[in-house]
Amino acid sequence: MNIKPSSTAGLNLAYAVGWFAEDDSFVVTQLGGESPLGSTLVGLGSDYAVHISPDGAGWSTFAGLDITSPLGTGKGWYIRDRETGAVWSPFFLPAGEKADDFEVRFFPGQVTAYALKNKIGASLTITALPNKPVEVWLVKLENRSARERSLTFTTYFEPCVGQGLETCYKTREKLLLMRRSLSSAVGDAAAVGDMVLFHGSTLTPVRFQTDKMRFIGDGRTLKNPLELDSDAQPPCEGIVENPAASFTVDIELPIEGEAEFGFYVGVARNPEHAIDLAKGLNKSSLVREAVHMARMKWESACSLVRLDSPDHVLNAFVNTWLPYEAYAGWMRQRTGGVCLDPLLVADCIRRYYPICAAVPDAARSSLVSFAAGLSLSGAYTEDNKNFASLPLSELIWLPLTVARYVVETGDAAILAETVQPLEGAGEELTLQDQCERILEICAASPSEAGPLFPRALIAWRDILESCAQPRTAVEEILHSDRDSQDPKDTQKLPRRIRHMLAASALLNEARYRSLIEAFFASENAPVGDCAVACVAFTEITEKILGVLPLCEGLELSPHLPDSWHDYEITRQLRGDKYKIHVKRSLRPSKARVTVTVDGIPINDFVIPEFSDGLEHMVEVVFS
Repeated sequence: MNIKPSSTAGLNLAYAVGWFAEDDSFVVTQLGGESPLGSTLVGLGSDYAVHISPDGAGWSTFAGLDITSPLGTGKGWYIRDRETGAVWSPFFLPAGEKADDFEVRFFPGQVTAYALKNKIGASLTITALPNKPVEVWLVKLENRSARERSLTFTTYFEPCVGQGLETCYKTREKLLLMRRSLSSAVGDAAAVGDMVLFHGSTLTPVRFQTDKMRFIGDGRTLKNPLELDSDAQPPCEGIVENPAASFTVDIELPIEGEAEFGFYVGVARNPEHAIDLAKGLNKSSLVREAVHMARMKWESACSLVRLDSPDHVLNAFVNTWLPYEAYAGWMRQRTGGVCLDPLLVADCIRRYYPICAAVPDAARSSLVSFAAGLSLSGAYTEDNKNFASLPLSELIWLPLTVARYVVETGDAAILAETVQPLEGAGEELTLQDQCERILEICAASPSEAGPLFPRALIAWRDILESCAQPRTAVEEILHSDRDSQDPKDTQKLPRRIRHMLAASALLNEARYRSLIEAFFASENAPVGDCAVACVAFTEITEKILGVLPLCEGLELSPHLPDSWHDYEITRQLRGDKYKIHVKRSLRPSKARVTVTVDGIPINDFVIPEFSDGLEHMVEVVFS
């Protein structure tokens, strides 16, 4: 089934058409536009990101700084048949040759392009590694012809951090290093600092290149660069005005033979750090292990909620793509250096919203740091309470995400963490103080806080009643039925929400579509890829599927769509696993809904926390 937006009106460029495979990967077989899912490759715990389109155009960033050109021309891969001279690429670009068979498969944090051309099957997997500022390229070639094949594989990596980089090739490590020389440290050098860029290979190259002009050649383009020819020019040494990094390796394929090898590029603090990073990637087996490990990391991070329903597209969104896109959206929205759009600043904490239990240490650190940043840099109003540096619709994410973190991890001690107040702003604050102050401010202007304010109140009330004593100043707010005002003005649905509604059969039903549209069409609804993915994930899992995490356990309010006979959702909470089977009874019953836990009927719709680390079977039957 091909998936595309129901309407492209108002879009600068339509999403690429694709479909979901059984492993939840998003597969594109027709070029045109960026992929709606997976187009930003990120690794957990790393500030390095790769932005890539199905045609192979893309660029890399580190901490918001562009490493290669955003025009998408800073990287390339070439296959050349030494006998015929034919040149093509695993992606469509940069060679621009159409393959006989072509497929681009996006996973969280990685993409694999496959092309069958000239009876050579070629796959290229690009992966952003967790906790390292590195991307790896794993290449596999297969000979499908009835003769031996002699090929070359050439890489291209052009940094955009400035001209006049000092280059150095380390023969033993098969590693090219590039850094800003001291003599050229002017202008934007402060942004680059002592950063070292590197490009390495698992195979010993037959040649390498460090100069862009020598790589391309006179009268040539990146489609047919001179470097692919036998009369390629030698590399430059020392300081290069137009730096680039390229390796060419020879590949001999017998009949039905295969070859696997790898490359990598990244950022390091200094040459020694670059060499240290390269040691773990200097063999094809190590690159393959790194690709596998990165994928397993994301599968683990997205494993807290698993849906098995008749709507395979919805399964893929819930199980994989919404949690991942919330995290990847943070990297997409970052601008140069460490600057952020002030209207999207809370991305640095809400990116952990769906996966905080899978990466509790990182989520905890981010929440405390964000709260401290508010206190240190926020401009307080005269009443000494209002954080005037951010709109309320962004501030509300702190208490909302803190509440989510406490419920998912059971770590109520985070509420007592102290955050340094702004000088002259009053007494020292705890994280609980900070969150409650934000709730007080939002209560005075609920429409400015947006539709998330009621949800934040409910979540905060739950954790304070279960884990701590509420402050007197907010007790009335927390125990009231006060709701946010419904704004009259509406806005256009976010592009990703329109795609999601068009893709899922269930979400396209009027009942559920109206639920999503009503939330995202309000004037103060969340914006940006990160916030949109977070809210969509919560709306689907908690309101449509009806599984709400609480401090005391799981609250069930499931829906069984008319088109479904049953579905199963597995939910992990603080070490316990709840396997919830929702089905329709074949026989009538006086009770509209019955719930059993491990075979024992319960009268409540809140399943208590067992704290035994075991799997518990929950059956919900609609009569």
